[in-house]
Amino acid sequence: SKEGSIYIKGGIYGKNVAHIEAKKNIYVKYCNECTLIAGEDINIGFYALDSVIKAQKVLFDPKYGKVIGGSVTAEVKVTAGVVGNKSEKKTIINVEGFDRNIIRKEFEVLLERYKELLQEANTVKRQIEVFEYNLSGAEYANMEEYNKCVDHYEGIVDEIKILDEARKKLQNTLQTKGEGEVGIFQSAYPETFLEIKKMQKKINSIVSGSFYAENR
Repeated sequence: SKEGSIYIKGGIYGKNVAHIEAKKNIYVKYCNECTLIAGEDINIGFYALDSVIKAQKVLFDPKYGKVIGGSVTAEVKVTAGVVGNKSEKKTIINVEGFDRNIIRKEFEVLLERYKELLQEANTVKRQIEVFEYNLSGAEYANMEEYNKCVDHYEGIVDEIKILDEARKKLQNTLQTKGEGEVGIFQSAYPETFLEIKKMQKKINSIVSGSFYAENR
């Protein structure tokens, strides 16, 4: 999908050939021996087996989601119920990380613009209401000016929607622990390899919890 998201109700048996890519998000129940690449998030319900997965965030179901073998690469965050298995199959989780100060500044600038647009939208909306209040018969005294106001208002609303979506994404990033996080809700088995912002850790015994990089 060059512009949108991909929703797969079931799963994928890729045989190391299937390649699924989306500009936004990918939603799938399971994937076996395939490549998934998303510009935003990848959401997996049950498991990924021997697959290559790349996105801003890779989110497995915290109760049922398992990643076994293969590699998962994310910019911000990876969450899963189980990583690896009892057979100690090599599984690689890599979070490239982000700069919290830069993201915070982007968020502040965006929020300021967002507030400005909301005020501008209210002003233009009041102008439109004045035009409509002064309606004479079926026509306005100045239809051209009225149409310009309506077009301007619709353009502002469209920009607000875009900024609101971007605001939510930045806000979600800032809610991540540290500057890159791996959350393991149930267990990570030996031969699991974690890398967060170049910090590496090999799991040698069954563990769970949140792993993150800070001040890197």
